[in-house]
Amino acid sequence: MLSSNRNSAVDALKGLMILLIVLHHLVLIPFLHHGALAVDMFFMIAGYYLANHFHTKGGTAAQYTWRRIKAVYLPYLLALLLATILDFKRLLSVQGFEGFMEAYAPYVAFLTLTEELGFIDHWPVVLVGGWFLSVLIISGFLLYGLLEYNEKKTVKVILPFSVLLGFTFFFSQGPSTGNFSVIGAISIPLLRGFLEMSIGVILFYIISENQEDLIPKKAFVTVLSLVSFAIFIAMLFVKKHFDSYIIILFPLILTGVLIPDSPIRSLYDRCPTKILAWLGALSLEIYVIHQPAIHIVHSSIKYLGLTVSPVVRIIACVAFSILAAFILRIICRYVRIQTTEKTREGGRG
Repeated sequence: MLSSNRNSAVDALKGLMILLIVLHHLVLIPFLHHGALAVDMFFMIAGYYLANHFHTKGGTAAQYTWRRIKAVYLPYLLALLLATILDFKRLLSVQGFEGFMEAYAPYVAFLTLTEELGFIDHWPVVLVGGWFLSVLIISGFLLYGLLEYNEKKTVKVILPFSVLLGFTFFFSQGPSTGNFSVIGAISIPLLRGFLEMSIGVILFYIISENQEDLIPKKAFVTVLSLVSFAIFIAMLFVKKHFDSYIIILFPLILTGVLIPDSPIRSLYDRCPTKILAWLGALSLEIYVIHQPAIHIVHSSIKYLGLTVSPVVRIIACVAFSILAAFILRIICRYVRIQTTEKTREGGRG
């Protein structure tokens, strides 16, 4: 069951985004060209809720970051363990010190969630979304620290100026944010995530400070949000790469589900099925486990010598990814409960 204080419409949006990410990584739908954009939506949502946490609960950047690490690290670590097991042949076949470093050094960055600091190159065989969590944690720490330093100056000056300059830099490199490389000392994914989380932070303050103006206009905002969402879906099937431009639609889409008394949320709450919201609440586990799960499905089909149509393969990969994520959540919940109980028993002792 979903917590009653969750925004079911945001969860549904996250559910749809995580499905797009899984389908994108399947590479079995030739007309789906920009599924990776869903990651950008996750960054903006993360920025919005970071600002909400700062505004309602406070605390330091270190405290906030530690809470985030505790929330994401266990499922990530278990997914990384599974990916490592699946990759054991390559890891055991490395030869010489150089080969050893090339194969194993990236695990230091994976395990410490510092991959996007640029000290150690990403190795693409272990696919568990480590770069995303690395960006999320590092950017989250920086943004929370800026809010802690000076909330007004950060929201009114630093972040808008950074977004303006940052996306100008992106446009100068081409209209696509899908450049997973490093230019000079700049890690493109880290910059991209920081800017998109910044947009989410700014969006929180715009909505919270203008509620009285937005509520009477909620019908207009809802229509604008739905039109933006329809354009975004249509753009997913267009070949030309102009990801940076599409991202402009995301704040409009999010505003429609985040404003007080959102008609979209009210409408979604009346829906008989909440499958998308359930997937959205499970999105972290799906994200970290879906590529190892896809690998297992593909390997099993190949090992069994089965002739499977692309449609059946897609359904099998998506279904198994969701099942693996659900099992991962159960395991993590059990481990956390056991750890808590042992801590309490140790305290009594």
